[in-house]
Amino acid sequence: MYQIKIRRKAAKALKALQARQRERIAESIQQLGNNPNNKALDVKPLKNHPAAQYRLRVEQYRILFDRKIS
Repeated sequence: MYQIKIRRKAAKALKALQARQRERIAESIQQLGNNPNNKALDVKPLKNHPAAQYRLRVEQYRILFDRKIS
């Protein structure tokens, strides 16, 4: 299992969503934390993006994230 950190701005945006949307995003993030190489997730690497290395798409939302080895 991987460590997941959610930025304050992202948490605030999640709170503004409807419950069903929040649940779908939370489920996808949890799956990502369990296995970031899960082929069932819509993950793509980003090129030259200043904020993140990857994105996870859940419906019309995009979750930006990095992978760091510690």
